[in-house]
Amino acid sequence: GGHATERIFIRTPLALAGLGFEAEINLSNRRNMLFPMLLGRTALAGRFLVDPAASFLLGEPSDPTFPP
Repeated sequence: GGHATERIFIRTPLALAGLGFEAEINLSNRRNMLFPMLLGRTALAGRFLVDPAASFLLGEPSDPTFPP
């Protein structure tokens, strides 16, 4: 959106697809956005391969409200 804002990051443990690792998470308010949290390429690098043509390769989410 081109807005200049202060971006706060934290380093936190993360578990994804049975793999635990630390990642830097941006604490920006994404409440009104389609995806409340984004994982960037730095967090995924060397751990996962992203196929933009595929969905739910690890199974459907158990939470029926996801995605919002």
